[in-house]
Amino acid sequence: MKLKFEFRSVASPKDSKTTVVAITSLITEQGERYAIPDELIYADFHEELRNTDAFKKVRNSLGKRQDEMKIWITLSKELQKTYLDEEGSIQFGGKYLKQTCQEDTKEHSNLTKILEKLVEKSDKKEEEKNLKHIVDKFILEKFNYKTSNVRQWLDTFEKECGRFKIERDETKIELLRLFLDGVGQDWYISTVIKEEHENNWQRWKQVLIETFSNKRWSNRTYAHYFRYKEG
Repeated sequence: MKLKFEFRSVASPKDSKTTVVAITSLITEQGERYAIPDELIYADFHEELRNTDAFKKVRNSLGKRQDEMKIWITLSKELQKTYLDEEGSIQFGGKYLKQTCQEDTKEHSNLTKILEKLVEKSDKKEEEKNLKHIVDKFILEKFNYKTSNVRQWLDTFEKECGRFKIERDETKIELLRLFLDGVGQDWYISTVIKEEHENNWQRWKQVLIETFSNKRWSNRTYAHYFRYKEG
């Protein structure tokens, strides 16, 4: 049988300037982690373990304070008597050790979050790629300063979204960005920067109509307005 020992470099309880090796927990082959009581973590209490070659290598490998290391060690008869009772339950120092959690729960959680972000990033790239492909199939001109009827343009945009079964507000808003040119892009960027309307398509639609209906500004004037109207 073997156990995984978790080692850490810590300050000595006798001299805070001295760094010593501590054994913080034991992990079974089933992944169950058992915590060593704080008062018993110091290597001085683990005489049988200190005599192993594995411990000597760990001591030489740990560097600065708070460095950690996990090592599998096959239990000799002496180590089994130290860390296991006759029934195989985890013990040390005359106490049964409390199980804390499964090994690598935290690591697994962090890894999961990283993978989720990678998947999300990959999905976003794939979605953008698909949207650009859809843009080419839309029967709709780009929205720019030449667009004379905003409402009519939006009606056509929504009909095309329906034709391609695009229903999510977020997707419509992202797709809208791909159809905006010049002044429209300036307006979109300004709106995103100010975090207005979030993912509410109806609100985006309403503001687009309010902003561009009955206006006859030049492209340059629009750009100046949307980029600098905040000061």
